[in-house]
Amino acid sequence: MRKSNILNYFKEKRFIFWLFFTALLISSCLFVNYFILAWTEPTSAPPQGGGNLNAYSLNAHDGNPINAVYVDDNGNVGIGTTSPSQKLDVIGQIHASGDICTDVSGGRCLSSVTASSSALDTTVVTCSVGSAGCGGGCTATCPADYKVVGGGGNAMSAPYAQIQQSNPNGNGWYCYGSVDYNLGCDLGALICYAVCAKGGGGGDSWDYVATQNINLNGHYLSGDGGNEGVFVDNAGNVGVGATTLNAKLTVDGVLALTQSDSSPSAASGFGKLYAKPSIGGNDNYTKLLIHADDAFTGWSPQPFADSSFSNHDITAHGNATVNVGKFNTGAIFDGAGDWLSIPDSEDWNIGAGDFTIDLWIKRNTIGTVQRIIGQADFAADPVTISFSLVILANNTVRGTICSGAATCYNANSTGTITDTSWHHLALIRRNITSALYLYIDGEQDGIVGVSITANNSTNQLGIGRLGEYATNYFNGWIDELRFSKGIARWPSDFTPPARVYSSTGLYYMDSTGTETELGGGGR
Repeated sequence: MRKSNILNYFKEKRFIFWLFFTALLISSCLFVNYFILAWTEPTSAPPQGGGNLNAYSLNAHDGNPINAVYVDDNGNVGIGTTSPSQKLDVIGQIHASGDICTDVSGGRCLSSVTASSSALDTTVVTCSVGSAGCGGGCTATCPADYKVVGGGGNAMSAPYAQIQQSNPNGNGWYCYGSVDYNLGCDLGALICYAVCAKGGGGGDSWDYVATQNINLNGHYLSGDGGNEGVFVDNAGNVGVGATTLNAKLTVDGVLALTQSDSSPSAASGFGKLYAKPSIGGNDNYTKLLIHADDAFTGWSPQPFADSSFSNHDITAHGNATVNVGKFNTGAIFDGAGDWLSIPDSEDWNIGAGDFTIDLWIKRNTIGTVQRIIGQADFAADPVTISFSLVILANNTVRGTICSGAATCYNANSTGTITDTSWHHLALIRRNITSALYLYIDGEQDGIVGVSITANNSTNQLGIGRLGEYATNYFNGWIDELRFSKGIARWPSDFTPPARVYSSTGLYYMDSTGTETELGGGGR
């Protein structure tokens, strides 16, 4: 009984094995038969040689999109285009899980480019060219805070539609599509794109933070990409509009300095050049300033301008006009009815305070009385005279102020002017010394003690004669005439100004803080 049980056990196991083997054999035959029945013969030959696409594209597995990968006869590869212009020409975005590098200029990878919050930001915007009416265009417009820097359109998206026109348009890029009407009408797949950029700071700042030196390579930094701008040579010299540089800064053109309200502080080891309100030129004390640099019109009367802040109206009489003067042009009078009149003003009321009259003169004749400036009525009544300046027949110069009691005080020169050259005259009341001073060419030449209040005349101020007193006209040139109220311009002998008076002065300060006026102002 025990032996019989063992034999039955092995018979049962052998049956299970043969049953499993038979099932496996039947399954294998069915699997092989499936592949034999599913295979069909290819309709074209496989690529020959080195994988030549023979001017065909590799399309997506379902046939859409077409032209997924294209290789032309020059070995250029196009992705999304059949007209690649570079070794790799991609229509669309590129995604890489690794770095993108180049061998140009020693080699560099994108991962080595340091970005910053103010670096240039870019974006791409698109629009669809297609329209229901066959043929059409669109403009891919950059966002409001971006500027367009480039653009274009996909060259061919179907056998019968393509981009025909592509160009900038305002703050975007315009594309126009055309179709082959014999084949159909569909522009829907044509895409126009604009490349837009802005500064990292937003708006129109266009800021860029450089992470290394910028080599200009012999070119300019230019505002419009064409005109000359900033040039830097290999020695670090900077040129503005110039390329031949022999100093740290060379400017070919006008250098404009913005006026500051006061002097800067000194800097050890450095000098400073700056512009500020002039010291003693055309300032708040100046009540009348005639440069006589007005353009010659040839008309009578010739216009004259007051360049002081008071801006008084000036009327020319007779043949008074302009001609070559001490500086640029000057006023010229013929001695026979030529003069300038200015209405009465509180500016001429000098009272008991300081004042200064200074000007340049050049006479045509000598040995005659010639009145230069003053206020008076038609009879030259001393009660109506406030101040005057005159050259007498003996060629001496007299400066006068009169009081309401008809008492006049004269500062007479001890010297004479006996030529027809340019001379500088100054009449100065200095209240601290109770005196009226007369200067010829910067040297004191006359003085008289004065402690009165001058007349407040209501008559016209005359230049080229004494107010409304129509006699003894000046014969010659007057230039750079200035009337100053409330200040004695010079406390002692001085060097006459060598330039026109200006409201702005050019100054230089050395490293110790010493300030020197280079031009513009005056005294």
